[in-house]
Amino acid sequence: MAATMNALHAPRDLQPYVTVTARPSDAVVARRRLVAISMLVALAFAVVLLLAIEVRPGGIPASAAGSGPASASQPAVLPAGVADRFYIVEQGDSLWSIARALAPFRDVRTYVDELEALNGGTSIQPGQRLVLPGG
Repeated sequence: MAATMNALHAPRDLQPYVTVTARPSDAVVARRRLVAISMLVALAFAVVLLLAIEVRPGGIPASAAGSGPASASQPAVLPAGVADRFYIVEQGDSLWSIARALAPFRDVRTYVDELEALNGGTSIQPGQRLVLPGG
């Protein structure tokens, strides 16, 4: 007579391995919640900061509007399609830093070439109004 063995009554070495996971301690749960809340607060702060640095339709940052002299050497007539896009040069700016900031997903070299062509060369001064390439 063959005896059948029930899995519940099997010897310990024959029972399948069972993985037991312990619940994280209260301190770990509290730390995870604190990290999640901190990340949400940082994200909200970043959104508010980006909204505060909004760019007006003319391309002039809201913080630079009305501050700094406009360059008198700018041409009175601008090429078609670029008359509404400008950038006011700030202390420490270069064409390369401006190109990296305004067109991060474009080839910086071609953007700098376009800036040079639209603004008559590579020389820029703080307060100067740069015409920006369209599109």
